[in-house]
Amino acid sequence: ARMLRLKAMAVSIRPHATWEMLMNLARLAVRIAEGFEHTELPRMCVINLNAPALPVEELKPLRLAPLSQSFFLDAYEQRTDLHGNPYFWLKPGIVMEEIEEGSDLDLLHKGHITCTFVLPSPDSNNKYTEKMQDFAH
Repeated sequence: ARMLRLKAMAVSIRPHATWEMLMNLARLAVRIAEGFEHTELPRMCVINLNAPALPVEELKPLRLAPLSQSFFLDAYEQRTDLHGNPYFWLKPGIVMEEIEEGSDLDLLHKGHITCTFVLPSPDSNNKYTEKMQDFAH
């Protein structure tokens, strides 16, 4: 969508969210989308909204956060199929690099809903800090 200069938002919630949690995040996403309807965003900028799967009363305030630079450290094992051909299978478990303090993943793990303006520019969040204050309540 953003390559075609259409506004875009990615919205996700951690696993095991209830209907109430999903609806709360959906309402916030709509408010943010409506709030940015007339705001010009750079061509490749995507609004990225993430939430922990917590009851509404346990959620911490929405935070604008930089995108985490932590990567998954996938591990694979070699297996052999029924015809004797080798293939690789992702090992179970989630292993990540250390998560940076104050990043979207850090704040998400601490119970905050996070919003990140994903753009090929390291200062993308700084441009929208003031406008995001409207949605923090």
